[in-house]
Amino acid sequence: MRRWRSLSVVVVVCLVADACDPCSGVVGCTESPRVGVSGQIVDRLAYGAPVPGVHVQVIETGDSSSTGASATATTDGQGTWAVSMPARANGPVTVDVIVTPASPGTPYRVRGLSLVASTVHGQGNVVGRWAAQPYITYVGTLLDRTTEQPIVGATVAYTRVGGIAVDTTIVTQRTQQTTSLGYFTIDLRPLDFAPLIVDFSVVRQGQDTAYIRNVPIMPGYLWGPPTAAQGAQFRLGLGIEYFVQVVNDSTGRTSPGWLTFTRTGGVSVDQSRKAFPSQRGDTLDVSFHPTSAGVLVGDAFFEPAGTRDTVYFRNMQFATFDTAQPPSVVLHYRGTTAVRVARR
Repeated sequence: MRRWRSLSVVVVVCLVADACDPCSGVVGCTESPRVGVSGQIVDRLAYGAPVPGVHVQVIETGDSSSTGASATATTDGQGTWAVSMPARANGPVTVDVIVTPASPGTPYRVRGLSLVASTVHGQGNVVGRWAAQPYITYVGTLLDRTTEQPIVGATVAYTRVGGIAVDTTIVTQRTQQTTSLGYFTIDLRPLDFAPLIVDFSVVRQGQDTAYIRNVPIMPGYLWGPPTAAQGAQFRLGLGIEYFVQVVNDSTGRTSPGWLTFTRTGGVSVDQSRKAFPSQRGDTLDVSFHPTSAGVLVGDAFFEPAGTRDTVYFRNMQFATFDTAQPPSVVLHYRGTTAVRVARR
């Protein structure tokens, strides 16, 4: 004899609008959106040890619809902190966070942090471990422009020329030599959370002093391994590398396309004829490897993309240089007639 098992199906229908609310039946669910955020403040120089007594303020910013709400907290014995504040609606919220360590530490402000507001308790934002003081740990790399190999044993000096101030007990000009990998480092304590502007001078044996100017360095605040650092590569050595833009004076806009250059005189280079396509932002990276210092002379023609036109530029001149920042050149034309060459 076959036995049948009964199967019960329960269908819940929202007969009342409030019963379909996302908080319906959820224990501890709020009635209005809130922004919850938590984190930990640590001592970067003490291998991430927690820092108690740090004041943290979170301020909603963003567009005109923001509430301007704020909340504060003080880190506990484990360096942890948490705040909760009202929001206009569920979804993305932009905030600034001000971290104020105990004296003699200096406050810093992290701007434009993106968080998410929610109606459910426990759905907060965890921002992780932050340093009690912002820091600058910067690693630069020097490469030879021709060989792409590290420049070893070069003497590098850096000088603060603008931006934020740094701790006055630390010299703002330092001299060191690049490593076997071409590295040099900067490790400073900034007094604000904004870019520091520095110049580098590089002395290599048998070479003129090269300069790398107006390099912005942004402080860090996230805690991580001691090797974590921001940095950049700089190419030095005799070279011909120019950033070129071609402007159609009829429209006032840059034109993408192809520039073909043919050497007619001046210093010898690796290729006497070379074509360069436009790349980022309609910019052409025109580069040659010269055999000696001097001026490369030649003719070029430009083919604007999407047309069958050809624009000729006669007797162009590119001088060799030994700096990290390639010069810029703007070529102007109208119709199919070259107008002028402007250097920046």
